[in-house]
Amino acid sequence: MLWAGQGVTADWGGRSAPSAKSTYPLSLFLIASKVAGLEAGEYQYVPGDRTPVHQLKPIKEVELQQAIFEAMKESSFKNAPAIIVITGNMDKMAESYGGIPHDKEVYLEAGHVGENLYLQAESLKLGLVTISGFDEAKIRDLVTIPATDTIIYLVPFGLPNQ
Repeated sequence: MLWAGQGVTADWGGRSAPSAKSTYPLSLFLIASKVAGLEAGEYQYVPGDRTPVHQLKPIKEVELQQAIFEAMKESSFKNAPAIIVITGNMDKMAESYGGIPHDKEVYLEAGHVGENLYLQAESLKLGLVTISGFDEAKIRDLVTIPATDTIIYLVPFGLPNQ
């Protein structure tokens, strides 16, 4: 799933989703709850730069799924075995444009990543929903996200009807 969102696909560093000026201002975090082979906790996806790395960097071992469900009050979080958090660094994109803000490019890129996640979930027969309506402060209280990043999407996924 994470590779579909931001995986390195070319020897020059291209990824599975396009990025304006090849800036790649997005980061993907995985909140694992019931994922085979992973301790419950928060991880950052490390795609690699020019060479595919495709690793999960552990951030903290803690059960977050129930706390996120309580903060969101959305049924899709209740039993989700995993949640992808998509964040964007607006300053990184602005640097690519000589310091001129281009936040829309970051949001468009997040949309491309979201679509790739939907396509991958469908191919794996998983259920998935992208959610952008949430109280960012509540989510920041729960997860470890760099202060420079804006949380754009929360993406709970797993087997349908679980």
